[in-house]
Amino acid sequence: YVILHDKTLKAIAEIRPGNISRLSQIIGIGAKKIELYGDDLLEIVQQFPLDPTLDNSLPDTVNETLKRLRAGASPQQIAADRELAESSIYGHLAQAIEAGLIELEAVADLAPEQIDEIRYALEMALEEEDFRLKKVHEALDGEYDYGLIKCVLASLGQSPLPT
Repeated sequence: YVILHDKTLKAIAEIRPGNISRLSQIIGIGAKKIELYGDDLLEIVQQFPLDPTLDNSLPDTVNETLKRLRAGASPQQIAADRELAESSIYGHLAQAIEAGLIELEAVADLAPEQIDEIRYALEMALEEEDFRLKKVHEALDGEYDYGLIKCVLASLGQSPLPT
């Protein structure tokens, strides 16, 4: 006997609703299921709190990326599994770096010299009035993905800015 489909259960696990109103917004949970199982579902969610490093104000999609990286997946694997662009995954990781939840070295598979090269280009560009990641990307001869540059920028304590 199936009460909730797997897709609905996955949504509950990802969204982690804290109240009936939020639970009722999940596709596959109607008024009848809320009435019959709502309180029990919320209790189950509360019994399994998030890892403290994932209990933050970052968007769920960023936390999902961070969780997968910590489980051993590479940014490329995460992008493929989630059907997202690698630059989106690196953007998520830049937010996590900026929030202090992960170190640049855990994200970027780069030699220290490469990180220094990107940092230097960023520091030079940050001194200019109209900072743009595009200028940094071009100064590095397009050798590094914009997302990686955003991660290095975040490690410098700067918010990733528009390209």
